[in-house]
Amino acid sequence: MSKRRTIQYLALALAFLCPAALAAPGDDPPPAPGMHRGLPPNMPPPMGGFGMPGAPGDFLFGPALHMSGVELSDAQVETITKVRKASQKQRDQIHSTLHSLDDSLRDELYADNIDAAKVKKLQAEIGSARAQLASIGDDEQLQTMQSLTAEQRHSIRMAIARMSLGPAGLKHHEHEKKD
Repeated sequence: MSKRRTIQYLALALAFLCPAALAAPGDDPPPAPGMHRGLPPNMPPPMGGFGMPGAPGDFLFGPALHMSGVELSDAQVETITKVRKASQKQRDQIHSTLHSLDDSLRDELYADNIDAAKVKKLQAEIGSARAQLASIGDDEQLQTMQSLTAEQRHSIRMAIARMSLGPAGLKHHEHEKKD
């Protein structure tokens, strides 16, 4: 086999195996309508800080995921922001206390002589602090949901229901339903 024929076969194999390697810069196909990095069309492109929409990797979870498809008015955004900012200082204090209690518990558990009564006391304090955080979160959620319309709450409820169905529940082909 000639050198030229070998190069032709290699080029042909490369073309079939790695078409992206031969594509010119900017030749990427556009994403499907409404798609952003693999998100279904009913979810807008993410935007936000770490652990929220737009974080590294654009992953979504928790309340941000369910509210990501809900259109909020300016007044609703302001209300939700006020609700969250109002309890931020208290949440920060509880988180700081939790870190300190966790460190104390770990130190006690790894001590040469474990004081079971002290461990139980620390565990109870940690449980109480976590309950306070949960209560603050519940209050925030209540106030946030009260600021939404019935239609918006329904949209969130349906997003949660779809998520519970896994991939089968996501609306990947909304554009095909327009027949």
